[in-house]
Amino acid sequence: MLRWYEPQNCEDKVPKQTWEAQAIDRFLRFMLEKYEQAWRVVGEDVVVDPETNKNFDYQIESEGKLMAVEIFRFIDNGADIARSKAWQEIATKIADELAILGIREYWMRAPRFNVPKMQRTKYARDKAEMLAREISRRPNDSEFEVDGFRVRKHAGLSKAVFSTYPSGGTYDPFGIARSVLAEMLPEKNAQLATTNCRRVVFILNCGSLAGLDNILHACARIDFGCLSNIDDIYFEISEGTIEHIFDRNVFDALASLADPPTPELEALYLRWLTCRIYQKDRAGFLLVKKRSERLGNALWLSPEAREGVVLYGEDFVDSQQWDDAQWIIRHFKDDPDPHVSQSDSQPHDRSLSDWHARRGEKVWFISGVRAQVCWLLKRMIVANRSEFFPEALGVIETLARDENIYVRQQAVVPLVDLVNRRHAIVDGNRLVDDGTSLGISTLVLEMMRANTCFPTVLEYLVGALMSLRDVSEEVGNEVVATLLRFAPEDTANEVAWFLIYLAVFRESRFPGHGSFDSLHFKEILTDQIRGLGREDIRCGAIWQLMKVSEEQPDIDFAPLVLYVTAFAEGEYSDGSFLFFYTILEKQLRSAPDILVPAFKTVLAKELAAAAEPHGRYFHSGVGHLIDELFDMDRLGDVLSCVEIMLPFIDRVPGLPTGGINGWLDGCTGSTLESRAERAREILRRSTQSRRQPI
Repeated sequence: MLRWYEPQNCEDKVPKQTWEAQAIDRFLRFMLEKYEQAWRVVGEDVVVDPETNKNFDYQIESEGKLMAVEIFRFIDNGADIARSKAWQEIATKIADELAILGIREYWMRAPRFNVPKMQRTKYARDKAEMLAREISRRPNDSEFEVDGFRVRKHAGLSKAVFSTYPSGGTYDPFGIARSVLAEMLPEKNAQLATTNCRRVVFILNCGSLAGLDNILHACARIDFGCLSNIDDIYFEISEGTIEHIFDRNVFDALASLADPPTPELEALYLRWLTCRIYQKDRAGFLLVKKRSERLGNALWLSPEAREGVVLYGEDFVDSQQWDDAQWIIRHFKDDPDPHVSQSDSQPHDRSLSDWHARRGEKVWFISGVRAQVCWLLKRMIVANRSEFFPEALGVIETLARDENIYVRQQAVVPLVDLVNRRHAIVDGNRLVDDGTSLGISTLVLEMMRANTCFPTVLEYLVGALMSLRDVSEEVGNEVVATLLRFAPEDTANEVAWFLIYLAVFRESRFPGHGSFDSLHFKEILTDQIRGLGREDIRCGAIWQLMKVSEEQPDIDFAPLVLYVTAFAEGEYSDGSFLFFYTILEKQLRSAPDILVPAFKTVLAKELAAAAEPHGRYFHSGVGHLIDELFDMDRLGDVLSCVEIMLPFIDRVPGLPTGGINGWLDGCTGSTLESRAERAREILRRSTQSRRQPI
């Protein structure tokens, strides 16, 4: 019911709007229920400046105390909301279309959509088909960009997921909240230019998508030192649900690096301090440091706030404030967060990452205080603070033995960077001394032995093991045996390269580290690449040999040729055979007597596989290789390749029949002419049979 009150300092009686009257009723009810204080309205539109008639909405009283209340409604810009809803609608349609096409385990960040409503279904279908084609064309790419979309593999998703914050594409609740407050609060400050009372701004959320956290973080960025007439701000999240989000006493305490002003305000004090930490506020960090040293730890902060402090440490590294960064590492390395999962079912707390890691599932985010410490350690190591390396190793050792499997996994991140610096020399000096170097390699091997049943840890650890280039023969045998048995499939390329390194290169490296017999590793590599071991390692090995052939011309390829030929002895594999052909395109002339027989063997195996009912298409690059043989005047080998292809002319699409005629013509007048004529007759009959009507 609309009520009337006698305005103070104003001659006119003006009725308040209904929404204002209802809002003040809810505020009075909140004060009674929350603080057990019975307040009543004693004035409306109380004028603070007679010349401009500037006023605040309500004056309320309780037991002789007065409070000035100014109310305003927080309303979103309609255009922003419309854009956000349109983006969500189109993104959902694209995800649904991708699911129909069988594309599910991908995370995507989408561009801005500007599509009329009637065209959105067709637009989504077209974009989904484009994305599906691109994904099928890039089966080995974990992340790529196409047509404004950023696409990333994300195992475990039931359907494609689109980012809710694409670049320029959606509503920004924090940005809107900050903009509205920056515009409105100075005006409200002027309207509350009164004395002898508590001055309050009461914000009503009228359908805004900005939530409590957005408003709180926006508030924490405002300099209330310039808004001295505002003592408190309350935010109504939804009708009747009200939160105290600003208190002048809390603001002053934080500004002076003091403790919470009262026990009742401690929760708001900590929320504001958390906001300041995530905003990289220097004074907020100094307060955390001062209070934590006095209390003996930082557990008075929430886990989220402590995580924010560690994240802030990366800024200290960037600005070379080494003491502050090291203070954070020393005080948060033993933090209890995240804790260990104790449940077989999926938890809904900060042990979730450990639960996933124990199940061998990937976690695509960094979560938890100790996990963030690992990444801060990485930043310190990458900065080459060599005097800090022994201390860093000690911290990593503790984290590497953590009961939380996810934290162990993250401990590998800085460990890899330490391993990579074991032999580094800067300005004529080694970055890592002998004792620390030994400790690093010892820890890597300890982690390998302790985590064979945790593939997520071992997957990260492979990078560290690959960098142990000075391993002894005994240690190399142990590492290879362990990786061949336990290494996750995702690490096959790295494991294959380490095996190639031990078989071909290690014997001539690190001469001061004792003798090294590579024979055993050559035998293992040969067996793997022949297909007598893991198929993923075989594919990884031929891929690595291809990369050497294409990208490292300074490496002598001759010792690797025999492994290329060994690959030809194994079973057909459509993906890895492509790598084999790519090697031949670069290396065929360097060792034709060895590689040409291997080429014929692979060609016969591929054609046999392609002729199967569900076989793959014939590799188009074969014609180029036969042209190369022709140019090398190896006509006998050319004819042999043709003879291998002839039985498959009718069974394999894509065979270069035009090229076959040219190659056969090239054999005219040679000792091979009779063989060529027989081949030409087979080709002729095959061509005629294909032209016969059914």
